This record gives sequence, structure tokens and C-alpha cells, in this order.
Amino acid sequence: MAGTPYEQLEETERSDFPAAWEDWHTRTLARLPHPIHPTAQIHPTAIIGDDVIIGPGVHVWEFSAVRAGSVLCAGVSVGFNCEVTRTFLGERTILSHRIGVNRTLVGAGAHLSATVTVAAISM
Repeated sequence: MAGTPYEQLEETERSDFPAAWEDWHTRTLARLPHPIHPTAQIHPTAIIGDDVIIGPGVHVWEFSAVRAGSVLCAGVSVGFNCEVTRTFLGERTILSHRIGVNRTLVGAGAHLSATVTVAAISM
């Protein structure tokens, strides 16, 4: 079955996805030999959490933080001075600059412009 785990779910099951996030993330990390793909480009001033999964072709720019439990799929760009916490960013998603996302699922190809904050109340 193709696509991300979220895309593989039936629509009726998608409401259960946030509750299953921790287990899914832990099982995925255990299966990956290297959770950060070697083609990812991460600026030296960026902060990357220990349990972050970063796919191929990802760019994390200056002064950004990708914190615990986050997943950045292939081709994601996290712009200057962004903060990503416990968030799933789908393929080719672009976070411009000064974006904050917390406990959020962002689909493939999304483009969030400057100074946007998105946060789920609970997950």
C-alpha cells in the first residue's frame, strides 16, 4: 500500500490517528537504521531532537528547531527560525519563516507562509 501511514487509513480511522501517534512513531524509529536521511541538509544552527525522523531531500534552515516526535517526509523545507514539535509534515511541505507547528498533521504539498502558528490542543 502506497503513501504515508495517515494516507493508508480509511477516512473513518483517521480520527484515531492522533491517539496512535506515539506508538506509530516509536515503532517506525525502531525500524530505521538512521532516522535522518543522509541527503537531508540541516543548518549547523538548527536544533534536531533525538527522536525526529527526517526523510530524503529535507532542508532545515538557520535557527530552526525540530523537536521531539516530529516527522519530516521527503522534500520538506523548514525555513528560517521555525519551530516544529510533535508534528507530521507531509512530502514537499514548505514552512516559510517564523512558523510554529505543534502537534499537527500537515498534508503533502502544503505551503505555510511567514509568521503562522498552528497548534492542536491535545493529541
